[in-house]
Amino acid sequence: MIDFNKIFPDWTLKIDEISNNVFQFTSTNNHGNQVEFTDSDYDSGIKRIFCETFDLEIQICKETNKLIFDTFSILLDNSLIKYKKYESEIFGSWIIRLKNKRIILDGKESILSLEKKKGLLSKDWNDLKSIQIREGLKYEDIEMIINEI
Repeated sequence: MIDFNKIFPDWTLKIDEISNNVFQFTSTNNHGNQVEFTDSDYDSGIKRIFCETFDLEIQICKETNKLIFDTFSILLDNSLIKYKKYESEIFGSWIIRLKNKRIILDGKESILSLEKKKGLLSKDWNDLKSIQIREGLKYEDIEMIINEI
């Protein structure tokens, strides 16, 4: 399980068992924004608090592309990452390179892409998935891309 505060350093997470097997999940950021709900399934509640906190953070965050880059960097196993670079001066564009796949965010066009190398020695890449992030990126989209890797 990923540490909540690694992805959301400006947020606190509180989980209380308010009744037998009923949990109240509350995440609050430094500005008072809050996500709160109850769930009778602890594991699905943990997944949901990550999703809903990310979905709120991406709406209020000033550096959306950096948040997405940091989230992928944390969720991917460091042994998988061969190269990564964030370019704040190029509209927040970035790349995370794995062995034969890469995740790219084109900051100017606001397109997040997962690509696969055409061949072992090839310098060309095939697009596997592309998401227009202006239409709204969700935590589930990030999980979907990671599951493709």
